[in-house]
Amino acid sequence: MNNGYSKLRVKAIIERYIRNIVLLNTKELGFVSINKIDINNDFSLIKIYVSFLRENSYDLFNNIKKKIPYFRCELASKMSLHKTPNILFIFDDRFIVNKKMDELLKKNN
Repeated sequence: MNNGYSKLRVKAIIERYIRNIVLLNTKELGFVSINKIDINNDFSLIKIYVSFLRENSYDLFNNIKKKIPYFRCELASKMSLHKTPNILFIFDDRFIVNKKMDELLKKNN
Protein backbone atom coordinates (compact mmCIF):
# COMPACT_ATOMS: atom_id res chain seq x y z
CA MET A 1 0.00 0.00 0.00
CA ASN A 2 2.22 2.77 -1.30
CA ASN A 3 -0.39 5.43 -1.96
CA GLY A 4 0.84 7.81 0.74
CA TYR A 5 -2.09 7.46 3.09
CA SER A 6 -1.30 6.93 6.73
CA LYS A 7 -2.89 3.95 8.42
CA LEU A 8 -5.19 6.20 10.42
CA ARG A 9 -6.46 7.88 7.26
CA VAL A 10 -7.09 4.55 5.55
CA LYS A 11 -8.91 3.26 8.65
CA ALA A 12 -11.11 6.36 8.68
CA ILE A 13 -11.96 5.90 4.99
CA ILE A 14 -12.77 2.20 5.46
CA GLU A 15 -14.92 3.02 8.47
CA ARG A 16 -16.87 5.68 6.57
CA TYR A 17 -17.47 3.40 3.58
CA ILE A 18 -18.48 0.35 5.61
CA ARG A 19 -20.82 2.43 7.79
CA ASN A 20 -22.58 3.80 4.69
CA ILE A 21 -22.73 0.41 2.97
CA VAL A 22 -24.24 -1.34 5.98
CA LEU A 23 -26.74 1.37 6.87
CA LEU A 24 -27.96 1.85 3.30
CA ASN A 25 -28.43 -1.88 2.70
CA THR A 26 -30.17 -2.81 5.95
CA LYS A 27 -33.13 -0.40 5.86
CA GLU A 28 -35.58 -3.29 5.56
CA LEU A 29 -34.36 -4.63 8.92
CA GLY A 30 -35.47 -1.52 10.75
CA PHE A 31 -33.24 0.73 12.79
CA VAL A 32 -29.71 -0.70 12.83
CA SER A 33 -27.25 1.04 15.10
CA ILE A 34 -23.53 0.70 14.46
CA ASN A 35 -22.01 1.32 17.86
CA LYS A 36 -18.35 0.72 17.09
CA ILE A 37 -16.08 -0.33 14.25
CA ASP A 38 -12.66 -1.87 14.91
CA ILE A 39 -10.16 -2.38 12.11
CA ASN A 40 -6.94 -4.26 12.76
CA ASN A 41 -3.57 -2.84 11.72
CA ASP A 42 -3.12 -4.89 8.57
CA PHE A 43 -6.70 -4.11 7.38
CA SER A 44 -7.57 -7.81 7.15
CA LEU A 45 -10.49 -7.75 9.63
CA ILE A 46 -13.28 -5.31 10.38
CA LYS A 47 -15.31 -5.87 13.56
CA ILE A 48 -18.67 -4.12 13.49
CA TYR A 49 -20.64 -3.87 16.73
CA VAL A 50 -24.35 -3.58 15.91
CA SER A 51 -27.57 -3.32 17.87
CA PHE A 52 -31.23 -3.18 16.91
CA LEU A 53 -34.24 -1.45 18.40
CA ARG A 54 -36.64 -4.35 17.90
CA GLU A 55 -37.69 -7.31 19.98
CA ASN A 56 -36.50 -9.96 17.50
CA SER A 57 -33.01 -8.50 17.33
CA TYR A 58 -31.25 -11.89 17.22
CA ASP A 59 -33.15 -12.78 14.04
CA LEU A 60 -32.21 -9.43 12.54
CA PHE A 61 -28.60 -10.02 13.53
CA ASN A 62 -28.59 -13.35 11.68
CA ASN A 63 -30.07 -11.63 8.61
CA ILE A 64 -27.36 -8.98 8.60
CA LYS A 65 -24.65 -11.65 8.89
CA LYS A 66 -26.01 -13.30 5.73
CA LYS A 67 -25.18 -10.11 3.82
CA ILE A 68 -21.45 -10.13 4.65
CA PRO A 69 -20.36 -11.25 1.13
CA TYR A 70 -22.36 -8.40 -0.39
CA PHE A 71 -20.84 -5.87 2.04
CA ARG A 72 -17.32 -7.09 1.19
CA CYS A 73 -18.04 -6.82 -2.53
CA GLU A 74 -19.36 -3.27 -2.12
CA LEU A 75 -16.32 -2.25 -0.06
CA ALA A 76 -13.99 -3.74 -2.69
CA SER A 77 -15.71 -1.76 -5.42
CA LYS A 78 -15.23 1.50 -3.51
CA MET A 79 -11.59 1.03 -2.44
CA SER A 80 -8.52 -0.44 -4.01
CA LEU A 81 -6.88 -2.39 -1.22
CA HIS A 82 -4.48 -5.27 -1.66
CA LYS A 83 -7.01 -7.57 0.02
CA THR A 84 -10.63 -6.89 0.93
CA PRO A 85 -11.01 -7.16 4.70
CA ASN A 86 -13.08 -9.88 6.29
CA ILE A 87 -16.12 -8.54 8.12
CA LEU A 88 -17.24 -9.79 11.50
CA PHE A 89 -20.49 -8.56 13.00
CA ILE A 90 -20.70 -8.61 16.78
CA PHE A 91 -24.07 -8.32 18.49
CA ASP A 92 -24.03 -5.45 20.96
CA ASP A 93 -26.77 -6.12 23.48
CA ARG A 94 -26.40 -2.92 25.51
CA PHE A 95 -29.83 -1.73 24.41
CA ILE A 96 -31.53 -4.93 25.59
CA VAL A 97 -29.63 -4.94 28.89
CA ASN A 98 -30.44 -1.28 29.53
CA LYS A 99 -34.11 -1.87 28.71
CA LYS A 100 -34.27 -4.77 31.20
CA MET A 101 -32.53 -2.68 33.85
CA ASP A 102 -35.04 0.14 33.33
CA GLU A 103 -37.92 -2.31 33.70
CA LEU A 104 -36.45 -3.67 36.94
CA LEU A 105 -35.94 -0.17 38.32
CA LYS A 106 -39.52 0.77 37.47
CA LYS A 107 -40.82 -2.36 39.25
CA ASN A 108 -38.83 -1.55 42.37
CA ASN A 109 -40.07 2.05 42.54
